[in-house]
Amino acid sequence: MGVKHVNLAEGNPVKAAGQLFIDAEGKYFFNTESGSFTLPLKEKGIDESALQEKISLIFAKDFGYEGESTTEILLPPNKPSLDDLVIACRNFFFRENNLQVCS
Repeated sequence: MGVKHVNLAEGNPVKAAGQLFIDAEGKYFFNTESGSFTLPLKEKGIDESALQEKISLIFAKDFGYEGESTTEILLPPNKPSLDDLVIACRNFFFRENNLQVCS
């Protein structure tokens, strides 16, 4: 559907990015798999474990509990179905940040 790191950051500088998955019980998993932002940081020698720790603290503050860092790819590589897009585009924030997809 497109990478929208800048939109998710609401115009603030992006420090790192990755994937987030929340299961049916509310447990969340995250990684630092982002070619746009995190890969260049890693190439500059940023310690990935320190990056994961910083991200973990942000999520723990926002969710109110700790999640789990993983190196697994969390998002499916296949494109969403038309039905999935229709459902996603009903969400105001998604629609506003993905006008090309939802038009």
